[in-house]
Amino acid sequence: MYEDEVIEEVRRVKDEIAAEFHYDVHALAESLRADEGKDGRKVVRFSPKQPVAVKKM
Repeated sequence: MYEDEVIEEVRRVKDEIAAEFHYDVHALAESLRADEGKDGRKVVRFSPKQPVAVKKM
């Protein structure tokens, strides 16, 4: 099997980040949201879309 050093590094870093948050995707997302805008860039938030009613025939 072909081994790619870049892919191995990406997977290692991904695992380190996941372990930092105890493999909890919600904790990771909360941390990312908390860091938004700290670098001075504008954060844009869209309102949630309303579900579209489906007409029955």
